[in-house]
Amino acid sequence: MYHACIGWKKVTPVLGIPRGHIWRVELIGYGIMIVMGLVYISFPLYVMSTQPFGGDRAVVETNP
Repeated sequence: MYHACIGWKKVTPVLGIPRGHIWRVELIGYGIMIVMGLVYISFPLYVMSTQPFGGDRAVVETNP
């Protein structure tokens, strides 16, 4: 996320956005990147904070 924010700061003036709007575009971009970072980290946090589901059956049946 840090890398994306630093890169976004460098690329916004090159995109052809009028100078008066660059600060808004940067804020919107930072917001998007923060949300993406939170989504990215939420799955590993969920997996680590819950117990794995063992399934409905306790014994695995095999066909003879």
